[in-house]
Amino acid sequence: MNKKNQDENEDYWYGVVDENGNTVIPIKHEVIGPLGNGLFKVYSFSERDYKVGIMNAKNKLIVPIEYDYMGEAFQNGLLHVYKDERGGLMNTKGEIIVPLEYNGIWDYGNGENGLYRVSIRTGYEIEDRNVGLINAKNEILIPIEYNWVMHAASEGDTDYFWVENDGLWGIYSISTAGANESTVTEDNDPDRNPPAGITLAIIPTLIAGGSALLTKKRRLL
Repeated sequence: MNKKNQDENEDYWYGVVDENGNTVIPIKHEVIGPLGNGLFKVYSFSERDYKVGIMNAKNKLIVPIEYDYMGEAFQNGLLHVYKDERGGLMNTKGEIIVPLEYNGIWDYGNGENGLYRVSIRTGYEIEDRNVGLINAKNEILIPIEYNWVMHAASEGDTDYFWVENDGLWGIYSISTAGANESTVTEDNDPDRNPPAGITLAIIPTLIAGGSALLTKKRRLL
């Protein structure tokens, strides 16, 4: 990247040059940040806030400068993006893969396992939210109805996630290899049955208060 002082008030403008010093993106942008894959974040600032989009090394804007936030880099080909307080995932072509419908979205293992914790706000306080887990296809793996979801352990192609609601703890077992089996949860509610490859190893109402440990036999102690 290169910068140039074009104004007497010390404001700088940014562009991109290649290894030979040739300008590939003109020095006329307020801020530019590298994303990898030959892509760059470009920013536009106003008195109140800023917007961000994506430009490629051919000086072509492939994502309009209209998003409120973008992640620092693509992880497993996907980038976190936010607009109007809703987040989702975008691929390197600028296509939205996971719709912008979550108030928060975070990946596990730098996105390499394709699992993402998501939250939906239910009120105005920071704790007023429901949390669950999705994959890169926006399939719900853990229902978005818990106070908290956190990674517990990995074993081969299986990831284990703690879930918590009002002091009651349980654990989900998720196969990242795409198993073809599913297990019906003990409450027999079809709306809570996990999709193919997902097993509710222990019902979330099993343990109340205190901590619990996960063993290789999927037992809580």
